[in-house]
Amino acid sequence: LSPPGPTPPGTTPRRLLMRSLSLLLLAVGSVAQSDEAAAASTATALQRACADAGVANASALLAHARKLHNGDDGRSTKQPAEAAPLYAAIAAANSTSLVSLDDACAAATALGHMYLQGDGVQRDGERAYDLFQRAAAFGAPEAQYALGVLHAAGFNAPKDTPLAMTFFHFAAEGGSVGAQLALGYRHLLGVDAPKDCGKALLYYSPVAERVVSSAQRLRGGKLLEKVRLSLDTPLGGGGKRGADDDVIQYYEHSARKGSVDAQLTLAHLNLHGARGLVPDHARAFEFYSRAAAAGEAAAYSHLGHMYAQGMGVEQDNATALEFFRKGAAKGHAPSQNGLGYMYMQGYGVAQSHSKALQLFQKAAERGNAEAQFNLGAMHIAGLGVRKAHDKALHHFTLSAHQGHTLALYNLGQMHLNGLGTAASCPVAVQFLKAVAERGPWGSMLMEAHDG
Repeated sequence: LSPPGPTPPGTTPRRLLMRSLSLLLLAVGSVAQSDEAAAASTATALQRACADAGVANASALLAHARKLHNGDDGRSTKQPAEAAPLYAAIAAANSTSLVSLDDACAAATALGHMYLQGDGVQRDGERAYDLFQRAAAFGAPEAQYALGVLHAAGFNAPKDTPLAMTFFHFAAEGGSVGAQLALGYRHLLGVDAPKDCGKALLYYSPVAERVVSSAQRLRGGKLLEKVRLSLDTPLGGGGKRGADDDVIQYYEHSARKGSVDAQLTLAHLNLHGARGLVPDHARAFEFYSRAAAAGEAAAYSHLGHMYAQGMGVEQDNATALEFFRKGAAKGHAPSQNGLGYMYMQGYGVAQSHSKALQLFQKAAERGNAEAQFNLGAMHIAGLGVRKAHDKALHHFTLSAHQGHTLALYNLGQMHLNGLGTAASCPVAVQFLKAVAERGPWGSMLMEAHDG
């Protein structure tokens, strides 16, 4: 707008005011038209992206972009370069009615990380910071956490510890696991914050509870033998697709030749989903059945678990018991634990805490971490035995030494509340910290650190 020029003679204050308001309305109308044009353009781009992806709306497009970005849709390779423009279209349409604020912020945050790491796009720290800042302004916890990290490290942003701590605080309040872990660590050790065990516990506890909640949803897995696969029996998707294919073909050839070890390995890979394989319970059941036909006790245990849980087969407690009993008769600790759990819960048999206790004791003597945990649970609840916090603490400790997540959590709670031992915040927070760092974010944070 140009200056209004000199005031004509005889102009009253009222006329002057009306003239100023008219100029202001013209300016607002011009900006509004510009905003409307921009919104229409971004809306059109978003609708085109949805149509190209074959999805109905922005939320579905965001889910599709995440699958392309993370490679979690059964494909062996990630496609970040294809995900980036989809994130950009969603983030840019935040001023339209087509995108929820949460989806727009999530897309902007994801795209910010891609620019920060050069993941599928050319690395651009300034653009990453701008995307994080836009999302953080609307209260997006993960964007606030990212800004906290950048300012704490002085990476692509001025090093500013007070500002970083402010971002961490708001991000933690919003539920950002990374921010909660960061503040827990800082208060535990007194890094850029007052050393305060109580505050460290305050930040570690909600993260630990999320890990425990996830573990409890999979609590049936306690019937299942822990599988620790080495290079000879690999579990994990770190290798390249070609190498994975070679590994799978090798084991399939050996399994056809009657190798029980190969049959078990293929069953494990199909049960958990690894080496480029998506979880396939029916195929896992097939290979466990082959190994069981050869009298392999570990296969009995896994088949018992699958029947008990209805994984790849129709749920059948009677058949589960049959397989657990076969394994237990061979002195197989996971089978003994599985059978004990069936008796403890009364699944397919009359509930018997005394029989469960005996079976757990046999399995625990053989070093089975699940059985050790179950013994601790029975002593703390007084199931089949008198309540004894000191004995529960003993069994949980044995189980925790083998990395049992729920045992670690229970030890943290017992040391916090003085059950079976003297109350100690420093000891309790160490256990809860260990649990909190066991979530999927642990490996993600390590990967980000290595990058």
